[in-house]
Amino acid sequence: MITPKRGLKSQAMAALMDEIDEQMKGLRKGFNPGEKVRGTVISVTDDYIVLDVNSKLQGVIDTNQWDADTPLPEPQDVIDVYFVEVRDGSARFTVNSGSSGAAANQSILQAYTTKLPIEGKIEKEINGGYEVIVCGQRGFCPYSQISLYKRRDEPNEAYIGKVMNFLVIEYEPEERTLVVSHRALLERDRDDKRNALKSTLAEGDQVNGKVTKIMPFGAFVDIGGIEGLIPLRQLSWNKNTKPQDVLSEGQQVSVTIISLDWDNDRFSFSLLDAKEDPWNLFEAEFDVGSYVTGKITKLVQFGVFVELECGVEGFVHVSKLGLKHRVSAPSLYFKLDQQLDLQIENIDHEERKISLRVVELINEEEAADKTVEENEQQEKAARDYIAEAKKKSSSFGSFADAFSNFEIK
Repeated sequence: MITPKRGLKSQAMAALMDEIDEQMKGLRKGFNPGEKVRGTVISVTDDYIVLDVNSKLQGVIDTNQWDADTPLPEPQDVIDVYFVEVRDGSARFTVNSGSSGAAANQSILQAYTTKLPIEGKIEKEINGGYEVIVCGQRGFCPYSQISLYKRRDEPNEAYIGKVMNFLVIEYEPEERTLVVSHRALLERDRDDKRNALKSTLAEGDQVNGKVTKIMPFGAFVDIGGIEGLIPLRQLSWNKNTKPQDVLSEGQQVSVTIISLDWDNDRFSFSLLDAKEDPWNLFEAEFDVGSYVTGKITKLVQFGVFVELECGVEGFVHVSKLGLKHRVSAPSLYFKLDQQLDLQIENIDHEERKISLRVVELINEEEAADKTVEENEQQEKAARDYIAEAKKKSSSFGSFADAFSNFEIK
């Protein structure tokens, strides 16, 4: 018999240990309570089901979780289970079999007492929320508990037919009361992420997030664990910009963190760092006396505000509008979004204010006539629409009658 050399033995042993180390790296060290895990059945006894859950710990489930009418899994079957605890050196799991009867009651009760997630299907809308089927039993989920951030334009029926995980927040089997919440589960997950973020985030960091709500004073953004506000002044360099002009609910954005108040749960973000300040572009390109083009953004009694090509805002006083006579209502001669040829008269660099004048004189009569003509055209279009609706009264019934007393003034 030929005996291998010691060096070859050592190499073979080293290769084997490397292979074992590599396999151990892929094993789970632990599980979070309520975590859904996919396991492979190793063996089944009268009392336990033993699972391979890709961990150093062996997975164990009590067989009494199965209803008598439901067959137990076979070795090599792959099943989804939920982690409960580590006990007696094994990872203990529970399973939501979806059956009814005693096993269903036990699954729901266990989910309620251990705060484990349980799967449910949203069947239909009922008064104040949704009917959810959990383990074959009817439960209730209030509208307020279906999501963390429900968009205002999202219909309630959008959730019908969806299968998702819930936390049982109220359970009285004798009174047939079962109340579940998907929001509570999301909040718990968010709190876990929030605690992780607390040690990693800093003011000045750039992070990605999703717009959750648009408000008149700004927009709220969730960065995956915390929700913060982008104030109006941090949305755009143009102070007249409205939040809905810049963002929409559900939009993915990159923001800069400007303040973190963990004690009061108040967080502020900014979009401005991701955009170049248009004032810098303006100062680099234009000076007093330069000619520019602007679009009217606001009409007031004492003049008009305009947005210049580079994105900054300027003002044209009523005396500089190119009219022969001073007027009390610029709206008689100008309209929103109208383009004007302008000249820069003054720049206040400290206050970031630009004074402008219209380059050419405006023919007041033509401007006024044009405004009147446009109004008349709009009124005529409305009358034509109403007349057409009345012709179709036989099809629309009372719809045409609703217009019969309508008058264009």
